[in-house]
Amino acid sequence: VKKPLTSEVSGNIIALCPVGALTSKPARFKSRAWEQQENASIAAHDCLGSHVYLNVVRDQLLRVIPRTNESINELWLSDRDRFSYVGTTSEERVLKPMVKKHGHWQTTDWATALKVAVNMIKKITDEDPNQLGALVSPNATVEESYLLQKFCRTLGSNNIDYRLRQTDIAEEAITPPGLGMRIADIENQQALFLIGSDIRREQPVAGLKVRKATLAGAKVFALNMVDFDFNFPVDAKIIVKPSLMVDELAGVAKALLELSGKQHDAAPLLQAIKPS
Repeated sequence: VKKPLTSEVSGNIIALCPVGALTSKPARFKSRAWEQQENASIAAHDCLGSHVYLNVVRDQLLRVIPRTNESINELWLSDRDRFSYVGTTSEERVLKPMVKKHGHWQTTDWATALKVAVNMIKKITDEDPNQLGALVSPNATVEESYLLQKFCRTLGSNNIDYRLRQTDIAEEAITPPGLGMRIADIENQQALFLIGSDIRREQPVAGLKVRKATLAGAKVFALNMVDFDFNFPVDAKIIVKPSLMVDELAGVAKALLELSGKQHDAAPLLQAIKPS
């Protein structure tokens, strides 16, 4: 009672409270539960795809609550996914179109802003369509992404990408990124190896599943550039600066192959991990 609750999933106590005494502060006393319209959606703050309901009252997003999905987030939700919606009504948001005149941004109407955008895009594509490029947010919907690529290709450009933070895509066409198992199966593993991951803060719901696995006896190992504070025990960890991450990972792979008696398979794997 005398200590603050510090957790990336603390908002779940709202659902756990048996008498409704613990409530969501941003939505408190703003409507009755039966007035709220539930809209099924997907949380956008990490790649887990936690299922949520967006509760709307009179066209105002009032709260975000978990939507049951046993294969991903079950009944839980991270605080980031639960409370970040308050940013939609922040005074710092740009709600009106702006154009730059004489080096300064000025508020204008949509008709003027769209006309400026059309003229500038047309000027570029008339010279060379390949000068036009489009970056789509990974959080955009499938429909939005489809419309953007259709728009660009109609203008003659194929320069479209969504990998905004990825610098090396050489192997992606051969080996698409993926967990290799269902998210629900994380808690059933006997051993887990975290590489460059602060899973507790980056993917809180997945971190809960790792914690659940350790409570059942699983061992966790970590190779990180920072000695992160996890909420589960780590049996062994290697903390190195980023430039040595690949070397250490190659050493771990080699040791695993030797322990499994497959030393003859080590060369191709080590070459894949540590290219010359």
